[in-house]
Amino acid sequence: MALLRQERKSMMKHLLQRMTALLLAGVLAGCGMTAAALATPEQAATPEAAVPELSPAPETATPENAAPTLLQAPSLPRTGQVVTGTVSPIGTTINLFDYWITTRDAPDNVNPANMDQGINAGKALIFTANPGRGSGINNYTGSASPRPNMVLPTLQGGYPQLTQSGQSLDYLFNPALPNAGKASYANVRDLLQIDSDGYYYYDCTQDFAQFDEASNAFTLYTPPGVQTAGAQPLLGQFFPFNNYEQVKNLNARNPAINHYFGLTMTTRFVQQPYGTVDGTAGGTPVTYDFSGDDDVWVFIDNVLVGDLGGIHDAASLSINFQTGQILINGQPNGTLRSKFEAAGAPWTNGSSNTFADDTYHTLKFFYLERGNVDSNMQLKFNLVSIPQSDLIKVDQTGAAVPGARFNLYYANEDYTYDPQNLIATGTTGPDGTFVFQNPDGTLLSLNNLKNEYGGPGQTGKFVLVEEDVPAGYRAPGPIDLYFPADFPQLATLLSANPWDTGAYASPTVTVTLPDTVEDLQGQQYPADSGTYFAVVLKRQTAGGNGSSTQSQWYPVSGDPITGWNVAAGTDMSAVLQAARANPYLFVLDSSGAYKDTIDNLPGDILTYYYVLTSNDQLTDSNAQYTVGFYRTSAASLADATPENTVRLNDGEAINGQDFDREFAVRLFVPDIKNYLFVQKVAEDGYTPLTGAEFALYQASDVTDGVVNPGAQPFDTVTTRDQSQAQGDVITLGGAGVFPNTQPVLPDGTYYLKELQAPAGYAPSSDLVEVVVDNTDVYADAGTPYDDVTVLRGVGKIVRSMLQFAVPDDINATLTDIKASLYTASRYTPDTGNDWSVWTASGQAPLELSYYQNNQILEYGPTVPGDPVYFAVPAGWSRLKITQNYTAGTDQDLKIDLGDQDVSNVFARSTIVQVRNQSTRLVLQKVVTGPLGEVTRPFSFTVTLRDGNGTPLTGEYGGLTFSDQGTAETALTDGGEITLRGLPDGTVCTVHEEPVPGYETTVRINGGAPLPGPEATVTTQPGLTSILYTNHCTLTPPPDEPGRGTGSAPTPTPGPAATPTAVVSSPTPPGNPPTGDDFSPGFWLELSAAAGGLGLMLRRHKKL
Repeated sequence: MALLRQERKSMMKHLLQRMTALLLAGVLAGCGMTAAALATPEQAATPEAAVPELSPAPETATPENAAPTLLQAPSLPRTGQVVTGTVSPIGTTINLFDYWITTRDAPDNVNPANMDQGINAGKALIFTANPGRGSGINNYTGSASPRPNMVLPTLQGGYPQLTQSGQSLDYLFNPALPNAGKASYANVRDLLQIDSDGYYYYDCTQDFAQFDEASNAFTLYTPPGVQTAGAQPLLGQFFPFNNYEQVKNLNARNPAINHYFGLTMTTRFVQQPYGTVDGTAGGTPVTYDFSGDDDVWVFIDNVLVGDLGGIHDAASLSINFQTGQILINGQPNGTLRSKFEAAGAPWTNGSSNTFADDTYHTLKFFYLERGNVDSNMQLKFNLVSIPQSDLIKVDQTGAAVPGARFNLYYANEDYTYDPQNLIATGTTGPDGTFVFQNPDGTLLSLNNLKNEYGGPGQTGKFVLVEEDVPAGYRAPGPIDLYFPADFPQLATLLSANPWDTGAYASPTVTVTLPDTVEDLQGQQYPADSGTYFAVVLKRQTAGGNGSSTQSQWYPVSGDPITGWNVAAGTDMSAVLQAARANPYLFVLDSSGAYKDTIDNLPGDILTYYYVLTSNDQLTDSNAQYTVGFYRTSAASLADATPENTVRLNDGEAINGQDFDREFAVRLFVPDIKNYLFVQKVAEDGYTPLTGAEFALYQASDVTDGVVNPGAQPFDTVTTRDQSQAQGDVITLGGAGVFPNTQPVLPDGTYYLKELQAPAGYAPSSDLVEVVVDNTDVYADAGTPYDDVTVLRGVGKIVRSMLQFAVPDDINATLTDIKASLYTASRYTPDTGNDWSVWTASGQAPLELSYYQNNQILEYGPTVPGDPVYFAVPAGWSRLKITQNYTAGTDQDLKIDLGDQDVSNVFARSTIVQVRNQSTRLVLQKVVTGPLGEVTRPFSFTVTLRDGNGTPLTGEYGGLTFSDQGTAETALTDGGEITLRGLPDGTVCTVHEEPVPGYETTVRINGGAPLPGPEATVTTQPGLTSILYTNHCTLTPPPDEPGRGTGSAPTPTPGPAATPTAVVSSPTPPGNPPTGDDFSPGFWLELSAAAGGLGLMLRRHKKL
């Protein structure tokens, strides 16, 4: 690589001259400016310096300047090599964004006629190919001088805010906020490298960075790619959304170049003593250096400390954390202290210009390329990262929940607390996370927290309260946290009530290698040779004290979502297999040491060997887990073999150094998003129907059970077949999901009403009351005789507790559960958790198991074929969910929770099922009179035409209608035929063949009798009935009274009756899914067949 770079410098002497000039100007090596920063008058004539002023009439693309042809720059062909050794530093998060004005793939080297679209729509900050010189925020500054004060001196809601317009730039930098002109990629990896001095860096003049969407990571290539557009083209530009091989030889002005993009980087770091990397007086100072264009803003603890806003040539920023001095383009620009004081932010280190020793901070870097043509970025820093303790707020599906504000209080032994004892606060960001902060805004260290509140005379207990629950979510309630009292050396908060709240504290550990390590045989190795890695091990039934030399330990691989796997063997082959599945590799960090962070540790942290030994708690049997450390002489894990791999002895110090461990905690706290499901079914109660429109009205829009005239729905849905495989919340036929057009379903009382039935069906007239509060979503099933049934299921288990549901080799506490039904005749909001208002239904509980379903987070029946929900025919309902400890065969992997209510760790599904009566015409026959012949068939001709008079053909009700729209049939006394599927407004004419001795009358829809033998009716939604009554006018002789006897003439027999049968819709094909992924009709039918009608009560409506 060094040889390639030297050859490139030899061929491009001007590049070396440029870098030398920058060094002489006092800029750090690797942070030089582009040609424009040192431009001669000829070199400065680039599009950023010579374009016309921005005007209301943007330049229109021409065939010459808009054709997306790859124009070859004057450069020799080159073959790039992939750079190895890229890193993603601990405690650093990088997000990447692609922006566009018209379409993502359109050339952006010219402006479209309409600039107010895409990422520019309605915004003050403009992406443009024609910035022009001027004083506005969208004009080119004409040099490397930035345009200061474009944004406020502090972050607002976590993002920069424009000073003049007041517009937040969250639409650019929030990966969770959609925009028609933006694509977001969160937590991207492998942009940075680390040099021999421990600096993380990226330099576009050394390597081209190409982003791969599939892997969500960068690939770096050398030599660099894309030339600047100056008079003397220089090589090396930053265009992450272009393919290296396609653009490496191009000029930055080429229309194939993707110019508009952004990047954010968040780094959490500790201010070491003396402001040096190793915390010594003579150590390397901690610095942060950047050079590039366009807009760059750097905030520390929400305060703007580096202001490089505007469309400009490459400008430089340098922050020295030893002195606190800040330089812009090599010139003094204040200090950390002055920036904080100017912003009105608290400064906690007296007269010093830098931060206090051993304090924790967050640096946020915001970068935009919006001025077109050249793009430069060089970044170099050696901030000392810290194992961060943070909170992750997710809903039941694992989606981030932003905007939740938390307070952490010091608590008494019984977890009561005084609101005055506020310790820390924070609000979840776009990714659902926040780091615990002191009230003054500085980061909270768990070590400091334990020292102050977990020592002698202190409880070491806390309560985390969600003070502001985002609208449309329900919170789990106060979360009790504690430092284990018998573990003074463990600064890790644990959750005391996970089964009540779903909050689970997942510990992480960052391990630092000593400079020299030793294997179990006493062979020593330097830390900078070979490949070092860690593997979690589980102790099975081995004896001894659990140490690495006395017990058999089995490698563990996997994760909490898909489950943990314990290897069958203990040999090195099993170790390497687990290591490749979970590659915990030691990498060099900015402190010059090799570190490895192991997150999502399986099992109980209090049963780890190191935790027990370091806290004098080890017994012969309580060590269940340990972390083994290994070295292979191979260059990578892929090449490791049992022969070149050894286990290290982490219990012995060498030259006064040992394996240093620092623990942190990631607290997963679920908020359950409110959903109301509605399902439309046919009159059989299980055939799903699509195309039904439902509206949800707020209670203020309903008076005395009637929607107010002119009231507008809060939200509407149209039923369709929902599928989780297609990204839907639920898999359910003929279903709709609220919220739909609204982002969330807030707390409140609503009414559900069917606005439009599917074609061929009549809408239900029922108005269903729905209550949404912080305990659940409830729906009133009404009476047993209406069209409404409410289905209640357990829904999804919250993702934070999934590790206890997945049937793996670690913990199966919630693999098997039971759900019991409780009902009430009425419901008052916010009383859902008061069990005194509910009455046990007396029905057998549902028995469910996680492994019986293929949908993540959901349960199926423990016994295949059993129901997975309750069908509630009337009133209000809720579920109580408990562990089913005796189910299955893995009791040794379960914690016995007894009768503990675990309902809050389940989302619980509420499905309002509404039946529709199909549009159908029923033709009925009744024979009366003393001599009426009840077995005689009476002949009919039925004619069908649509509203335009066109004959309807095909099969209806078992009758085949001809091209003239006619069919023949016959009915006897009590017989009927039902024609289903007729379009609304069908005109039906029925003619009965007259029979001597009979008088015929017709009733339409139960109306007054009309004379026959012909009747015409227009079908309406739902039922249309035609009743033919044939009254025999003959009377029996006086001497032989009786029906059908004597000398009276017998009517002539007619043709035989056509058999009539109503064809019901078939059961949906395939095996029924479960949980939120089910076909309710199947389970109802199956339960009825099994005699479970008490559990699955259905209501059949008369025609």
